Formats: sequence, C-alpha cells, structure tokens
Amino acid sequence: MAVAAFDAGVSYFDLTEDTDTAEKIRTLNGINKARFYPQCGLAPGAVGIIANYLSTFFEEIYEIKLRVGALPITATNHIQYYLSWSPEGLVNEYYRLCPAIIDGISVLAEPLDGYEFLTLDGIGYEAFNTSGGAGDLISKLKHKNIKKLTYKTIRYPGHRDQILFLKEDLRLSKEEMIELLSKQLPHNHDDVVIIFVEVIGKQNGQLRRETYFKKIYGDRDLGISAIQKTTAAGVVSMVDCYLNEKIKKDEIVRYEDFVSNKYGLMYEF
Repeated sequence: MAVAAFDAGVSYFDLTEDTDTAEKIRTLNGINKARFYPQCGLAPGAVGIIANYLSTFFEEIYEIKLRVGALPITATNHIQYYLSWSPEGLVNEYYRLCPAIIDGISVLAEPLDGYEFLTLDGIGYEAFNTSGGAGDLISKLKHKNIKKLTYKTIRYPGHRDQILFLKEDLRLSKEEMIELLSKQLPHNHDDVVIIFVEVIGKQNGQLRRETYFKKIYGDRDLGISAIQKTTAAGVVSMVDCYLNEKIKKDEIVRYEDFVSNKYGLMYEF
C-alpha cells in the first residue's frame, strides 16, 4: 500500500505497530512530493505525542513511562482478557523485541519482561514490556538525553503469567499462539482504553513528575469499541494536521495541534 501511494505521489498514513515495517516506510520520505507517516494510531501514535508534550516541561528528563492497555470492562476467565482487536497484532506485541532506553542507552528489551504493578485511579493493574508502542519516540527524543524510556502494556493482574505459560512452558510459536487465541478467546466490544504517561525530571532544579491519565470507553449504541475510537481518532487527527500544514518535517506533532480538531479532542487533558 505504501509503495502504491509512493508511485501515485500521494501521502500515506497507517496504524502499523511493526517497527521494521515502519522504518522501511519512512525511507520513502523525501524522494517525491508524497509524505509517509506510519504508526499514527493510539500506541504508537497519540501516546508519543502526549509524552513529547509532557517532556517540554522539564530541563532534564530522568524517565518517561508509556503505559497503555485496551481491556475488557469485565473479565471472568483465567487469562483476564478477551479480543477487542487483531489477534495477529496482539501476539506480535508479545513476541517481538521492545525498543527502550535504559541508563541512557537505546536497547531492545525482551517482551513480557519488566513486570510492574501500578495503581491508576485506585485500581491495581499489571504492566510489562511489549513491542511497537513507543514507535519512533526514542529516536525523536534522543537529543533530550533521557535516562530511561519504556513502553509497557497494561493488563489485569494475572494475564502475563497465563501468556508466559503458553509461550514458554508450552513453547507455542507465534503462529500457534495466534491460532489458539483466534479460535478460543471470545471477541469483546465492551472495552476500555487506559492511557497513562509519566515523565520524571528536573523543573527549576527540583525533582518533579508530570502525568497524563485517561480512560476512554466505547460507544455501545454505535457499535464502536474503545480501541476502534482511539485508534481511528489518532490517524484521522494526523491527517487533519497534515491538511492544515501543522506537521513539520522530522518533528513530533505538537499536542496542542493534535487535539485542536474534533478527531483528536478525545485525547485532551
């Protein structure tokens, strides 16, 4: 699709989480008049714009935490999860290496590692490394000399252990995991997207933190899930910014511009 857009000389936007695919697409920029913007959904996409915005409040950044989860509103199974989007995309997150910054160095962390417990709005969740959600944020913020930057998926407690059992104890390949979850895990449209971004660093010489936290629900009457709403809003808002010439070459879109249209408004503080 990206090559077809290139040949036609029209600009291109997508939702891919695959880092290798995104890098190949970005190499098409600058050859003709078309512009190419992969990874324009929720994560990667909107979450990176939010993190970049919070980072502007600091003269020195110690850590950036990106935490995102698309969860069923209720869960009664052992895995504490139901499908609300592509099983291929879900499993890809659990099997591919995860770009991160640790001790100021860009690294590739293992998926499902980096387990942590976090409390958001009084509710306890777990989070762990998954691939793709940081997008190109690491390279775009390289000049800020960040000590640590991680992207982790939010789940209800117990989910990661179930996935580890399937992946490591039963040694399921990526293809086998996709087939299993596709056949045995029910699809669910009653979901909630949870977004939490935290930046810790120095403000006027004092150690401070800035956070963004939001829960976004689907619209049952319209038959639209939360993950559909947030993903579509991300890419359509980017297209709006492009049409209004608010995207500068090789720069992250300003948060103020991203939420200034009716599509990105759901991401407003």
